[in-house]
Amino acid sequence: TGLKDLVEIIERNENPEHFFEYTKLQMFQENVFCFTPKGSVIKLPKDATPIDFAYELHTELGNKAVACRVNRKYAPLNISLENGQSIEIITSDSQEVSPDWLNFVVTSKARSSIRLALRNQKISKSRKAGKLMLETELKRGGVSLDQYRGNRMSRILEMIGVKSLNELLTDLGSGKKTGAL
Repeated sequence: TGLKDLVEIIERNENPEHFFEYTKLQMFQENVFCFTPKGSVIKLPKDATPIDFAYELHTELGNKAVACRVNRKYAPLNISLENGQSIEIITSDSQEVSPDWLNFVVTSKARSSIRLALRNQKISKSRKAGKLMLETELKRGGVSLDQYRGNRMSRILEMIGVKSLNELLTDLGSGKKTGAL
């Protein structure tokens, strides 16, 4: 619409400043401008949330977000931000990304970062489950996983067609491979 409006203004010999003012107005209606605690301005699309804000600043900030303060008051992570608000993201190293966040974020950066983090969380959980399963089975045979480190492990992995121990653990934990391999 903007280019079409500019052409109309030019054809009618109107003042181009009117178009500039119209464009500025449109920009402010389609975006929100919020502040970091240190005073930096962050531009986000209309209806952006504190989670969008966090991912706009840094992926790890978004991944570790547990709460937020809007204008120094605690607020839900799913509220729509408004112009001029000061946003502080509170994090925790033990936080995991929530799939529910996909229901309210509006930026593609937040959406893709959340999806990647969810995939990584799933892999990590599968790997932990696979390690527990493998260690339990080895213990039944009277051996430990540590006894299979190095060349011995490499030969075993090659025999079963797996590139790494992590891949084996992930496959076991996710059910892609069974105890029978």
